[in-house]
Amino acid sequence: MTTGQSGTSLRSGYHRNAPYTRVMKIRVVAFFLLAGVAPAWADLEVVPAETPQVVFAGGPAKAALILRNPDGDRREQELSIRIFQLSSATAMPIGERQPWKKVQMLGGQTVIGSVPVTLPEIRAATFFRIEVSSPDGVVARLPILACPRDLLQRLAAFGGETPVGIYDPEARLKPLLHEA
Repeated sequence: MTTGQSGTSLRSGYHRNAPYTRVMKIRVVAFFLLAGVAPAWADLEVVPAETPQVVFAGGPAKAALILRNPDGDRREQELSIRIFQLSSATAMPIGERQPWKKVQMLGGQTVIGSVPVTLPEIRAATFFRIEVSSPDGVVARLPILACPRDLLQRLAAFGGETPVGIYDPEARLKPLLHEA
């Protein structure tokens, strides 16, 4: 039988950092649950976005949501939303849970929709999370990065007298700039 530096048997599978490793695994799982990467606990599934959605705060905004019914059966659920402001250690709810819509989906159907939200005025880029819930539990956790409404005006200050240009070959910013 061989022994490691700590004097424990290598065959037993126990390593001196095993308790630390378990704690780290729990922290990683907790992070993904807070970020919204966990699977849905209700009948509907959410197709997770690769990156947080970016919106301007201080007015009405829309967050994209893709729902999928993995079962062969038809599903009908009442959905509600709640907004949380995130920090490095906490998630603080903003207001009460609000009814959103009744969703009816056929078996195997995927629906692309948008969740209307109104985020408070902010001074710096801030992370929020929208929780979409059914009576059975949380269906989706949508991470949102909100930017201040006057962000583009602040950008102009860097240019001084020279106009600031924006390179947008796919025209993703054009609708947002027209709104702002």
